[in-house]
Amino acid sequence: MGTPNRHVIRALSPRAVVGYLRSRGWEKKRDFGTKAAVFGVSIDGVEHELLVPVAHQAHDYGQVMEVMVEDLVKIEDRSPYELVSDLGMAAFDVIRIRSPDADDIGSVRLIAGVELHEHARDLVLHAANAAAAKRPRAVWRGRRAEEVDDYLAALRLGQSQRGSFVISLLSPWDFIPVSERDQVDMGFVDPFGRRATKMLGRALEAVKKALQEAATKGVEEPFEAIVKDGVSANLCQALAHIARDGEGADVSIRWSLTQPEQGEPLLRLAREDAQSLTEAARRLAEAEPLSEVEVQGHITSLNEEARAFDGVTTIDALVEGRMRRVNVTFAKDDAKLRDALIDAFKYRKRISFTGELTREGRRLRLENPRDLTVLPPSDED
Repeated sequence: MGTPNRHVIRALSPRAVVGYLRSRGWEKKRDFGTKAAVFGVSIDGVEHELLVPVAHQAHDYGQVMEVMVEDLVKIEDRSPYELVSDLGMAAFDVIRIRSPDADDIGSVRLIAGVELHEHARDLVLHAANAAAAKRPRAVWRGRRAEEVDDYLAALRLGQSQRGSFVISLLSPWDFIPVSERDQVDMGFVDPFGRRATKMLGRALEAVKKALQEAATKGVEEPFEAIVKDGVSANLCQALAHIARDGEGADVSIRWSLTQPEQGEPLLRLAREDAQSLTEAARRLAEAEPLSEVEVQGHITSLNEEARAFDGVTTIDALVEGRMRRVNVTFAKDDAKLRDALIDAFKYRKRISFTGELTREGRRLRLENPRDLTVLPPSDED
């Protein structure tokens, strides 16, 4: 059958190899000098031993590693390519998305495969958003935290498996953004890479439960209750696409063998789950306040009598790329503000101000309006 490229074998990490062996019951028996160790295991009453190189800088490291792989292939009676693949991924948390829509040779439609990769990235991205934030949110908008972008750049794409179409995203569990190195070194926080995958695992388990409850309760209550678990409208939408494009899918996490956790999260999605997840995404997006925004537009409704002025206005403004009607209540006791608003309404002047947008069903309301400016006329006015 042959063996994998020797350069691939020589690049294997000693820590990853030891993690793999320990996950399968191997135990260290003794040191072999200062640059290797002997590991042993009993399989069906037969004792086996392996010489494992532990010093990557040793001049014969590559040769010893090649011999170890050959011996382990014989002991486990498996493909050397699959073994080396597992050893290479042992240092990563592995996020797998398996599509049952593959044919007998593990292929899928090109467009489906491309989209599954994109949605897999989105899934990890929004779990990382939750891991980076002070509190999880029902929907993520605007710029990402710097550590999230750094983490995404550290992700790797593993090989698909034979006989099925599996996307493997390799997440370095020990990834630490520059901004957190002191905190991790002092033991205040776990590495960001592990926080991101733990958040994803927590979200997957929460979605599994919410989908079961949604069958009798509808999606709103079960999914609003799991925002605290890192479930957002964005994450639900990514899962909906994965379920739809893959004709159902299994989403799972295998922890790094060098730093394992208890249990392995697994979410099995049927294609019909896409509808529930899409509806959940819509409900969560409507319920979450938008981040602080600057609004520019024209006042379309306002009580322009000074004595009767109550601060209640309606403004046509550009929001999220399209014109929307926004309800705003300004302070009614500020005479200067009142006069500026009445003047802008009478003479069709554009105004600009900031605040926090919230949704009331399909309507938008801006809370805490401030920094009002009456803008000079433009060619569009």
